[in-house]
Amino acid sequence: MEQVETCGICDGKGYFRCPICHGKGVIKQEMHPLSKNVFKAEGAPAECHSCQGIGKLLCNICGGSGKILIEKPSSTGFKNFT
Repeated sequence: MEQVETCGICDGKGYFRCPICHGKGVIKQEMHPLSKNVFKAEGAPAECHSCQGIGKLLCNICGGSGKILIEKPSSTGFKNFT
C-alpha cells in the first residue's frame, strides 16, 4: 500500500535555502588583508554558483514537490497482488 506524505527532509517546502549565499542569490566580495586592520575588497558581488542566483536549492529527495511516496506494509505483512 502506497501513501503520500510530506517530505521530512525539506519539511514539505520542496527546497532549501542555499548554504553558500544564505538565500541571497549573490556571494559577497572577497576581503583580503592589507595590514592588521585594513582590508581590501576585490571583485564585485557575483551570482552564487551553487543556486545560480535563485537563493534556493531544490530538494533532491522529493524533487521539489514537497511530497514523497511511502510504501506501507499491509496489516498482514504480505503485498496484495489483486
